[in-house]
Amino acid sequence: MILALDPAIPAANQKMPLLVENIQHRDLYWQINEKEKIKATDSYLWSPSLGRHRFSLYEGEKKAG
Repeated sequence: MILALDPAIPAANQKMPLLVENIQHRDLYWQINEKEKIKATDSYLWSPSLGRHRFSLYEGEKKAG
């Protein structure tokens, strides 16, 4: 996926939602760029920045899917 930042739009208005459907009480986490894990059941708006980014979805300690 390619996202483009628009310098004419305030950064606060350029967030990308991370969504998971059918969670059903599973222990799911997003991990962006192999850093902090974010619980997938929470509503999360990611603030894009320049560069490449890697999104991973984990169930517990294992990659989902």
